[in-house]
Amino acid sequence: MQERQFKDQVDAHEKAGDTDAAIETCTRWIEYNPDSVHAYAMRGNLKVKKNDEDGAIADYTEVIRLDPRSYNAHYVRGCHYLKKRQLDAAIADFDAAIKRDPKDRGAYYSRSVAHLYNTQFTRTLEDTTIAIRLDNKDYCAFLYRGLARGELGDLDGAEEDFRQMLALHPESETTASINLGWIEGLRGNYDKALELLNKAEQLEPEYEAIYWTRGKVYALKEDRALAVSDYKRALALRHGIETKWSLRFLHEMEAYIEQWGSSAE
Repeated sequence: MQERQFKDQVDAHEKAGDTDAAIETCTRWIEYNPDSVHAYAMRGNLKVKKNDEDGAIADYTEVIRLDPRSYNAHYVRGCHYLKKRQLDAAIADFDAAIKRDPKDRGAYYSRSVAHLYNTQFTRTLEDTTIAIRLDNKDYCAFLYRGLARGELGDLDGAEEDFRQMLALHPESETTASINLGWIEGLRGNYDKALELLNKAEQLEPEYEAIYWTRGKVYALKEDRALAVSDYKRALALRHGIETKWSLRFLHEMEAYIEQWGSSAE
């Protein structure tokens, strides 16, 4: 069987929705030609559909072994490492992708996310600024630059970025309301902050960040009972793999509840 025939079979299985058969065909393709970059890349993509992140990473590692100059292989593997919160490995792959294509905004944006999770806010700011320069319609880059600016104390800059995110992507109203509420809380405008956060709750009541952020505003107001209530709600909704950034919030909430939880009841 020629390589083209293997690819056609994989495409046919994918079109029929049979991911397992497509993966099996890729495996036979690799057995036929162990140096086939396309076979490993296609199998890696298929494994993502099966939520097999480790398998996808292994296949893209083979793509990189066979084609070390591949921008796409480094970028895609980096994204999978980022999803698994293996941040140093993700950053190394994004570094390699940028070296191969310094004008593609994707790797800058993705690296900025990894830096944020590592609490490297200045690096997040640098990478998102480059991503925005390369694509000024990238609303996600405005979100992460706003987060970095807020963490670095540039509240006006953060607000500007969150509003630009919302202008570019009106569907992000919940995220914008949460982060604008965070900024207003840091400014001491508690009523405005709570108005924004209550609006976010109405839009998406199961969004954990609402309760962490609103709890923080209540804590700043010294309204301890409501702060404890929101922090407990945030902890109940918590999910996913923790990062250095998210652990900071987690520890702050737990410490606050331990200190004030009894008196707030």
